[in-house]
Formats: sequence, structure tokens, C-alpha cells
Amino acid sequence: MKIIRKIIKNLKRLNKIKELVQKLPEILAKNFFLTLIVFFVLALLFSGFFYFRYYISAKKIEPEILEPPFIFNNKDIQEVLKTWQEKEEKFKDAEFKKYPNLFKVDEKENSI
Repeated sequence: MKIIRKIIKNLKRLNKIKELVQKLPEILAKNFFLTLIVFFVLALLFSGFFYFRYYISAKKIEPEILEPPFIFNNKDIQEVLKTWQEKEEKFKDAEFKKYPNLFKVDEKENSI
């Protein structure tokens, strides 16, 4: 019997909670200004928490260096510079090269 009474009490509590949840939109609409202020304050607290967590506390923590920085060898740099100079010379040579006019019609070809 005690178990059944407890179950009935719990069901009554659930019914009260269900009624309150059903009336909640009406209550919030009646107290619109207060609801607006509460939601605004909650939004400020929520955004402030994330701002602090991801911006301010992230500045305090220094990232770990996983690998040593890459060091260029002087020999490697010289090889790269050499290939760039060769490409630049080829590019400059292309300015002075004379290309045939592909659209010019020769009289010799027309006489066939």
C-alpha cells in the first residue's frame, strides 16, 4: 500500500509540473518586460563565460612547441636562387625572340 501511495503522490506532483509547464508561456507573456530582462541577463552571462574561457584564458596559456623551427641551409638557399635566376634569364630572353606571324598570308602559299 505504501508503494501505491508514493506512486500516486508522484503522479500528482507530475501533474502539477505538467500544468505549470503548460501555463508557462502565458505567464511569460503576461510578464513580458521582466522575461525580456531575465533572458538578456542570461545571454550576457552566457556570452561572458565563453568570452572569458576562449579569449582571456587562452592568452594566459602559452602553446607548446612541438617541433624545433625549420632552419634553412645556405646551400639550399643558393640552389633555389640559382633556379630562380635561370628562370628569370629564360623569361628575359623571350622578350627579344622574334616569333613568326601566324596570321600573315604568304604570297607563295597562295600561288599554289
